[in-house]
Amino acid sequence: MSEPRRVAGMPSPDYFAAPGISSTDLKQWVSMTPREWRHWKDNRDSAPTEAMQLGSAIHCAVLEPDEYASRFCAYDGRKAGKAYEEYKALNGHKTILSKKSQGVVNDTLDYLREHDRLHSVIKHGESEVSYFAPDPVHERMRKARADWIGDLNGQRLLIDLKTTWSLDDRHIQKTLHDMNYHMQAAYYLDTVGLVEGQPPSGFAILWIRTTPPVDMRVSIVGNATLEVGREKYQHAFGELHQAIASGEFPGYPAEPSLLELPAWALKATTDE
Repeated sequence: MSEPRRVAGMPSPDYFAAPGISSTDLKQWVSMTPREWRHWKDNRDSAPTEAMQLGSAIHCAVLEPDEYASRFCAYDGRKAGKAYEEYKALNGHKTILSKKSQGVVNDTLDYLREHDRLHSVIKHGESEVSYFAPDPVHERMRKARADWIGDLNGQRLLIDLKTTWSLDDRHIQKTLHDMNYHMQAAYYLDTVGLVEGQPPSGFAILWIRTTPPVDMRVSIVGNATLEVGREKYQHAFGELHQAIASGEFPGYPAEPSLLELPAWALKATTDE
């Protein structure tokens, strides 16, 4: 098994093709059956949604601005017809955004220029750093790709960019839970720690609201939440490791199961 290593500037396709379990693998694993996970893993090249394209574009524009023009472009018009097909033939190697999405990217960059305190979050450090290390419990590689690793308020942090439609506390707390970002945070910190001997001081999220008006805020994932994420990812890693080793990815059980109304609906009925 390979030794722990840190690779700066690794092209995205090379990272995704490299062996190892990623946090995305684990987040998907806990949200579906093993059979569904196997299908997802085998069909990851399916066309991205417009929201996914926008997230990737913002990510690139903020963290890798020198690469943006070679990877993204915008088409002002309906994505159909002869004119669009001609445009696509000239720019087929790029992700073609709508004019609206490109406007959100531009607004995001303008916001960062106008708010130096937030811009400073990604001023001192490195973007897109890849980490690979053998898992200390299971004989399988793990990998993580940090959006940004650098200094914030005197602490060395992993910083991840996330797009969202709302920045209020309740929404981002729910998003943290529903999207299993706490799993990702703990997994990234532990993986970097395996490579460097000591994990960074914490995991921060730079939230970017993509609905008008564009706005941003920074959250640092708390220690109690990290522990919940750590326990969850360790359990998922063990399950996924065993499934890969055995080659068995079952779907839902064949045996019948009892079906009831949701608890809230049953309670509402009995309270009447």
